[in-house]
Amino acid sequence: MVIKTEIKRGLKDGFDEMEIDENRRSHLLAFRDFCLDLLEAEFGKVPPGEEIDPRFVKGLLICE
Repeated sequence: MVIKTEIKRGLKDGFDEMEIDENRRSHLLAFRDFCLDLLEAEFGKVPPGEEIDPRFVKGLLICE
């Protein structure tokens, strides 16, 4: 699994609107990248359609 570019871009656009200070915005983007990297590391190797046992998940699962 790889985080979709649209999600990353949408978060960046939101941060651009929320924070006008360039330094603080760069920290927000670094935090975004850190969080998305964690998601990819945790779920990136799970085949699509495979059930995920929530007992072994470190974070919050959001299902569609």
